[in-house]
Amino acid sequence: MSEPWWGHTISLFVAFSTGEGLNIQIIYFISTTFVPIGLVSWIAVYIDFLYRKHKKTILIIAIMGLIIFEIIFQYFLFTNPSIIAIKQSAVDSINQPFILSFFLSVLITFLITGILFANSAIKSNDKESKLKGKILLLAILSYAVGSVWDGVFASTGSLLIVSRIILTISSVFFYYGFFLPNWMKRIILHSNRA
Repeated sequence: MSEPWWGHTISLFVAFSTGEGLNIQIIYFISTTFVPIGLVSWIAVYIDFLYRKHKKTILIIAIMGLIIFEIIFQYFLFTNPSIIAIKQSAVDSINQPFILSFFLSVLITFLITGILFANSAIKSNDKESKLKGKILLLAILSYAVGSVWDGVFASTGSLLIVSRIILTISSVFFYYGFFLPNWMKRIILHSNRA
């Protein structure tokens, strides 16, 4: 989930020490190459919970599609990187339609499966699972908003800051959705009983 920002983050630290960031090929190699692995892992976990019967078929289709993407991506990245993105500064770049459509398709897949996953937890009879489901739903929705804002609209200044704040908030929600702290259980679950 955070990989699309790894290359830009590393480029920022490189810029601090050398005065220049990484080139666009290295940034996007770091930021994109392993996204398919993360997506397949997420789909595998999601299917294990909700659609175990169709796991093999869904995973084969997903893997085949992502292998095709990976081959095309690597080819363009090293032969014509302007099809991937145009560098604006040491840290930021403008995503072009090819990579933007990939990131959006990954985001839509994550959004749909994440909402269904959170919804199944919300429907649980266990109060703690319900709470985790609600927090995960907030995490997924805020991640989607922050990602779209960051990838499509925010390129510099205050828009970029707002998108990164939303993404930071979503990561906190994800943590609480999977590892609900005891203090939060006590406050929220106890107040619901009252």
